[in-house]
Amino acid sequence: MFEKELGVAPGIAVQTAMHESHQREPDDASLEAIVESGVAAVAAGSVETGVRSLRTAVGLADARSRTGGGWRPGCGWPRR
Repeated sequence: MFEKELGVAPGIAVQTAMHESHQREPDDASLEAIVESGVAAVAAGSVETGVRSLRTAVGLADARSRTGGGWRPGCGWPRR
């Protein structure tokens, strides 16, 4: 992914983060940050990476809604 788009391999911190599994539920700020990074990546021309970020955010928000957490981003979308 990184090598194809950026021409460089990811560093050890990025590689480690990509393989980490997170057991805790993400908070609103984390979800919003993932969405914003996805939008920024798409706007910068890195569509594949941006879409992957947006899909991750959707998956996390869906998982959170199944546990009753819901997601209410700062833009005022209603909680379901």
